[in-house]
Amino acid sequence: MALGCLTLGVVELLWPAGVRRVARARAAPDVRTAHAVPIPRPAAAARSISPARLITLVDRARVETDPERRTAALRIAILTIERWRAGNGGLDDGVGHALERARAEQWANYQRIALRRLTNQNGGPRDGPPNPQRSDAPRETRGAPR
Repeated sequence: MALGCLTLGVVELLWPAGVRRVARARAAPDVRTAHAVPIPRPAAAARSISPARLITLVDRARVETDPERRTAALRIAILTIERWRAGNGGLDDGVGHALERARAEQWANYQRIALRRLTNQNGGPRDGPPNPQRSDAPRETRGAPR
C-alpha cells in the first residue's frame, strides 16, 4: 500500500496533472458543416409533483421496517422534496413538516443502525453485570484492619 502511494506521489511530482493533457491542433472548421441542433429537453416544471404525493412518499418511507430499505427510502424522499423546493421556490406547511419528519426519522434510523452494529460488535446483550468479579481476584481490604 505504501509503495503504491509512494509511486503515485513520485509520478505526480514528475508529471503533474495539469501537464498530462497534450494540446492538439484542431482542423479549421469546414464551412459546409451543418450547425449543431440543440436537443430539446423537458423542463423541470413539466414533471412537477403534487405536495400530497411528496407527503405520501415520506409516509411510505417511514412505514418501512427493514433498516437499510428505510434509510434508502427516507434519503430518496428527502432528496425529492429538496429538488421540488429548489424548482418551486419554497415549501408549503405540509411539505415542510414532512421534510422535517423525514430528516428526524433518518437520524433516528442512523442511530438505530449504529447501536445495532455496536451491539453486534460487542457480542450482543449480556445477562450478567457489565464487569463481573472473578472469584480468584484479590479482594480489596481498604479500611479493614490487618
